[in-house]
Amino acid sequence: MLKNIFLISLLLLLGCSNDKTFKGIFNKKDIGKLHTFELIATDTKLLKLSKDAAKEANIRIGKSPYTIVVESSKYPQHCNNPLTPAYEASYDGYVKITLKKAFSKIYFIQRDFHDDVDEGTIEDLFEIMKKDMKIN
Repeated sequence: MLKNIFLISLLLLLGCSNDKTFKGIFNKKDIGKLHTFELIATDTKLLKLSKDAAKEANIRIGKSPYTIVVESSKYPQHCNNPLTPAYEASYDGYVKITLKKAFSKIYFIQRDFHDDVDEGTIEDLFEIMKKDMKIN
C-alpha cells in the first residue's frame, strides 16, 4: 500500500516520462546494402501515415525483396491512471517498424507515444532506421 502511494506521488510530481525508443539489428550483413522496400502496415490509416513519412524521409518504396512492416498498438492507460505505474507503462501506445527479408527479421525499431501515432513519429523512426542500416 505504501509502495503504491509512493509510486502515484512520484508520478504526479514528475509527470510522464519522455518517449522511449527500442531498436535492434538482427542481420548486420545487410547494413549498407538496402535501397528499395515494399511497405505494409496493420491498417489503412497507418499505411497512409507510413507512406507519407517514407516520402518525407526519402525512403524508396517499390518492388523489393525487403519489406518494411509498420504496426501500432494503443493502450487505455494514461499518465494519471494509478494503474499505469503497476504496469510500468506511462504511454498510450507504441509504433513498431520491422525490416524483413522474406520471413527473417533484419531490424526493428519501436517507440512509445502519447495521444496518437502521427506521421512525425514514424518519420523519426525511419530516419533512425536509415542511419542504423546505412540506407541512402
